[in-house]
This record gives sequence, C-alpha cells and structure tokens, in this order.
Amino acid sequence: MTSERIHTILLGNTRTFLVPGRDGFLLIDGGHRVWGNRFFRRLAKIGVQPHQIRLAVITHVHFDHVGTLRAVKNVCGCKVAVHTREADLLASGRVDIPPGTMSLGRLLKRMTDCFPEVTSGVCAFDPVAADLLISEPLDLKKYGFEARIVPTPGHTQGSLSIMTSAGNALVGDLAVNMPWLGRQCYRSPFGDSAGEMKASMEKLITEGARRFYPAHGRPFDAAKWLEHTGE
Repeated sequence: MTSERIHTILLGNTRTFLVPGRDGFLLIDGGHRVWGNRFFRRLAKIGVQPHQIRLAVITHVHFDHVGTLRAVKNVCGCKVAVHTREADLLASGRVDIPPGTMSLGRLLKRMTDCFPEVTSGVCAFDPVAADLLISEPLDLKKYGFEARIVPTPGHTQGSLSIMTSAGNALVGDLAVNMPWLGRQCYRSPFGDSAGEMKASMEKLITEGARRFYPAHGRPFDAAKWLEHTGE
C-alpha cells in the first residue's frame, strides 16, 4: 500500500475529503448548508483554489452531505457524480431521513417523523443537477484520479464509496467511528439495511480497502472493522 495525502475538511460533525489527482482534486461530499463559507475558508487554508476541484462525488443524498453542494458547484465549476437512484432526490432537494439500524437511530427517526416541519427546515438543502449518474463501478483515471467509484448499498440504496489505488476507502455513512454506550462503534446507527452495510464493507475489504474514511469520526483501519463486526 502506498502513502496518499487525503485532506479532511470538517463541516460541523461531517467530514468531507479532498483526494489529490493529476490536475486537481476529487471532493467527497459536502456538509450542512450553513457551512458553505467555512468550506471555502478551509479550502484556502490548505492552499487549494476552488477551480482545482475537478469532480465532486456524493456518497449519498442526505442533507449533511449535500448542503454545500450548490455553492461548491457554482464556485468551483466542478462536475457532480451521484448514484442514479438518488439523482432525482438531489435535483428536487427532497429531505429523506433513513430508518435506524440501532436503538439510537430508531429513536432519532421517530423524533424526526413526529416533527416533519421542523425536520424539513433543519435538513433542507438546495437542489443540484448531477452531471454523472453512477449505477456500476467507475474508474476515475480518465478524470485524473487513481481511484474508482463503487456502489455500496446499505446506508441508502444509492450509496457510493470511493476506493483509491492506495487502499483508502471513503465510505460516507456506510460506517462510523464514534463512541456509543462507552464503547467504540463502527457500525452506522442509521441506514436502510444493517446487513447490506456489512456486506458492502466486506466487499470493499475484499477488493483491497485497508483504511476507511467515514464521514462521521476519524479514519480507521480495516482490521478494526473486522474486529468489531461480531458485536
């Protein structure tokens, strides 16, 4: 496995990532819409010009991953890639809250369902038309990146992950790295299917993933996932 510099831009509790390429950067996700200005300030701090972002890949269309996307696309002029199944969701700006796969997720899901107007206001995002619709693995070499996009359903049916040639997998909410009830949790508390999320993670490991970059929590080695999947 070769070394690779991946820049992290923390927007609230969501981590977005910049992967270097031949002529620019690959952006993975955005944060809540309130963090638009912070995104561009952090970009300047690490010495990246907006026009250097060539492509933005959205792991899934939830408000904390696409809230800054319209501003990013307008300012950076980059193309946007999303799974075919979630293109309409992104283009309409429709809020979708996933079911819970653990007690915490189920509790929060019930709360959001009880207050739909509040949820719609807090979770709102501006609609964006995608340029690339993904339904199968896509090699990004022609875009200047030693990486590929891999469909990884589970958190949502249209979830995508990005696997780099160095063995780094940027997985959105397919996994997390956060404390829960005094223990470190790597399984996402939200999602359509816990079983599918587990299968997608195992697929990435089989295909060479050695280190995971979740949107919530610090990166962790694949060995940690394998150690905790029996929990």
